[in-house]
Amino acid sequence: MAVYKTGLPLLAEDAALKPFKSYKQSVKQLKKIGNILTIVVAAEQMVNNQTLVEERFNDRVEEVMIMVENMNQMLDAVNKFTEEKCVILEASILRMEVQLEQVKARKEHWSVKKTATLQEVQIAFYFQIRVVPKAEWLTIVKIAMEGLALTWYRWWESGR
Repeated sequence: MAVYKTGLPLLAEDAALKPFKSYKQSVKQLKKIGNILTIVVAAEQMVNNQTLVEERFNDRVEEVMIMVENMNQMLDAVNKFTEEKCVILEASILRMEVQLEQVKARKEHWSVKKTATLQEVQIAFYFQIRVVPKAEWLTIVKIAMEGLALTWYRWWESGR
């Protein structure tokens, strides 16, 4: 309550107004009703939001299910294609393996033949430089042999 410099209260209590001072209780009841209405409106909004969220969720689930179905169809098509191509690829691989073995065999044959030809050329060149008659070449080569070559030559000569 406000007080002037005189010390008297600004608004003094009036005895005639005492029967009408029940407004405090009414304000409290009105606040309670307002709070309850606020809670009801908020709850309704939450229910609406939850319904909207559930609808969006269900729509997304349907989209994902359609995507999964499409992926399964594509996978089936790929598997069918892959099975057909696997048979073709296996045949191609077998053909390539056979060709590889043939190439390896030719390479080994060529390498051995080329090495022998190179050795023959080197021996012939040596004997030509030294002016050795062809009839003596084998005798001179036998004398120069050692190790595995000599062992093999003796074995080969004994079998004749």
